[in-house]
Amino acid sequence: MRVCKLWIVALVAIELLTGTLAGCKAKRRTRVETVEEEAGPLASVVKMSDPRTAVQLVRGFYGLEQGAWRWTKSEFSVTLRPPNGSAQAGARLEIHLTVPEAVLAKVGGSTALSCTVGGQALEPKTYSKAGDFAYARDVSPSVLTADAASFDCKVSKFLAAGQVEERELALIVLEAGLVKK
Repeated sequence: MRVCKLWIVALVAIELLTGTLAGCKAKRRTRVETVEEEAGPLASVVKMSDPRTAVQLVRGFYGLEQGAWRWTKSEFSVTLRPPNGSAQAGARLEIHLTVPEAVLAKVGGSTALSCTVGGQALEPKTYSKAGDFAYARDVSPSVLTADAASFDCKVSKFLAAGQVEERELALIVLEAGLVKK
């Protein structure tokens, strides 16, 4: 009788194990859906870390680094929505940037940033030391009458592709925007 009980316990244990193992081997099909974020309306201020405004970085920007900033090429463009009332009062372009020591050391001690919008050249700014800066220039109301304004920017001295790495490197940008005056 005791041997029969052991066989029954052994058979139940085998059934439990094989049932469990069979359940582990079975592939469960899970449905994976891709959710694409839609770009919202154009923003007046583009933070490099905001994926919703990345479409406004028209050209000359590299991928997001450390979740906060992007390297630029020597020429880059960003499209911004003029703030309300700027067609009458104008606005101010502000680009929050970092001039890296590594760039200045290789290019001879200084570099300049200049931008144009709607054919209007904004005053360039020269940077002769490394650090965090804001390029801030007033923008005429005459070029802010549409729903969007495209800013084409150019850096005078930069690291050519292959000089330090395979990319052309000019500035580090954290944010670009049009703000009310």
